Amino acid sequence: MGKMKILERALSWANLKNYKIEHKLVLTYPPLIALSILVVSTFCIMLSIDLFREKSISYSENILKQISFNIDTQLSRIDQDTMIFYQNHDVTDYFASKMDSSSSDYFQFLRKLQEFLTNFLISHQNVESIYLINNEGEVVSTSSDILNYESPKFYNEKALEGDGRMVWLETKTSSMGNNVIPAVRQIVNTTTMKGTGSILVNFKETSISDLLQKDYIGKKVTMVVINRTGDVISSQDKNQLGEKINPQMLENIKAQGKDEGYFFQKEGSERVYYNFYQSSFTQWIYLYRIPSTDLFSGYEKVQHWMLVVAAFFIIVGVLCSRYIAYHISKPIIRIIREMRSIETNNLLVNLNYDGKDELTSLASSFNSMMDRLRLVIKKESDLQRMKHELEIRAMQAEINPHFLYNTLEAINWIGRMNNIPKICDMTTMLAEIMRYSISNRQDLVRLEEELAHVKRYLNIQKIRFEDKLSILIDVDEALHHILIPKLTLQPMVENAVVHGLADKDGVGRIRISGRSQEDRAVLMVEDNGCGMPEEKVNALLSNQQDEYRIRQSIGIKNVDSRLRLFFGEPYGLQFKSVVGRGTRVTIHLPMNQGGNQDAGRVDRGR
Repeated sequence: MGKMKILERALSWANLKNYKIEHKLVLTYPPLIALSILVVSTFCIMLSIDLFREKSISYSENILKQISFNIDTQLSRIDQDTMIFYQNHDVTDYFASKMDSSSSDYFQFLRKLQEFLTNFLISHQNVESIYLINNEGEVVSTSSDILNYESPKFYNEKALEGDGRMVWLETKTSSMGNNVIPAVRQIVNTTTMKGTGSILVNFKETSISDLLQKDYIGKKVTMVVINRTGDVISSQDKNQLGEKINPQMLENIKAQGKDEGYFFQKEGSERVYYNFYQSSFTQWIYLYRIPSTDLFSGYEKVQHWMLVVAAFFIIVGVLCSRYIAYHISKPIIRIIREMRSIETNNLLVNLNYDGKDELTSLASSFNSMMDRLRLVIKKESDLQRMKHELEIRAMQAEINPHFLYNTLEAINWIGRMNNIPKICDMTTMLAEIMRYSISNRQDLVRLEEELAHVKRYLNIQKIRFEDKLSILIDVDEALHHILIPKLTLQPMVENAVVHGLADKDGVGRIRISGRSQEDRAVLMVEDNGCGMPEEKVNALLSNQQDEYRIRQSIGIKNVDSRLRLFFGEPYGLQFKSVVGRGTRVTIHLPMNQGGNQDAGRVDRGR
């Protein structure tokens, strides 16, 4: 009988529903805190291992990519700058063998060539020497430079492999005793399209090795640059230059099957981490090496402190459980009572709870949720109203484009029959403008398409204003491929014509220019019209322009909003205007718009 009573009391104690809320919290809170913290701590320790490894790998990858970018920037400049040799008449005459070596002018000719090469060296501090090698094996360089490690024929053959592109060779020791990286490019006669010789550029290896010594790389990190065959191009250890790396390491890199990755390799008793990245410009492979013990050296300290923090919070949770339970049990009942009023569809309810504990946060979150719910309901109502308005506008805009095109074509034929070419030109250009504006479903177009559209519009205005309108379009061809929201330039040009030049005495000038500035493209539309006062300039991109936007279909505010919608806040329109002198509109676009440019177009017809 005694054992049965003890069992009954144990079961009664375990049945928590027989206890008040305060007692339930006291009985359950400390064990749950301890269990939760232990579980979370275990999970965090496991997660920290993965995160620590990912961060270390990501850090090394970023270092490799940054170094590769810095080196490729230097090499690409050399690659681009050697193109000037195609434009120098003395160089082309030398490779074409137009000068008689026995003539009295030949030495003067050689001196001019050497001066040209010397000037090239002065402007390129990372180049030690440069040579011109023709097909006869003759070499021209600066007065003190000689070829001491390969024959001229060797370099001509290597240049031929590049088919006009720069070919980067293995690291050599120059006649000056310095380590250099030779690069050759074949010179082709533009008339016969046959090779006439080659240019040899000795790039200073120290320009690369200095980047491998940067402080942010780490003292225990070893960095090496190799080519695809395993030859060491540059290294922190100068003894490795010109040598082959471990074949097993090269096999591990090739086994990855991609341009970047990492692997672990056993070296003696030590496990070593390697990260590699292959440059798309030179095909060189950048290797980042660090022992595993150094790579994860900070993990043990993190694990120790996580266990200490977990134990501390378990103790604090147990000590505070009684205090928290007492302060939770009473106000929670009142809060529940107020929340239940929502069941009666009272969406105006707000919890009024004064305190500084978790229930205050609960009440605040609940009030914020109700505010958002009321806001969502209001937005949904506004969206439905806007949708209805847009449907009405869409129905009003459903004019058959073919009817408009046929009408313009009829006007075109009338102009032809009456021998009025201006009517033919204007109707043809107007039809193309309408086809671009109405039929083109793409929100993003190439800049060259937008420029073609603006040219058609300006040609029509040119017919109207005749000699009173001067037009200049000067946009860098490198920008023609970038994407721009359709109908971005025309409103700016139209504003310049209608408001800037319509009432101007004398010749009105409109200039459209475009250049790249760092990571963005900058387009400018400038006129020499009447200009605007400062208050009007400040109001252009504000809501005060809504009526203007309705009259112009696609107004300035709309253009600015679309630019920021597609590309983000740093981009958009800027205005500068001086009364009596003119107005300049600057359009900022990103140069790097990500991925395939064609893939960035938005087809609104789908």
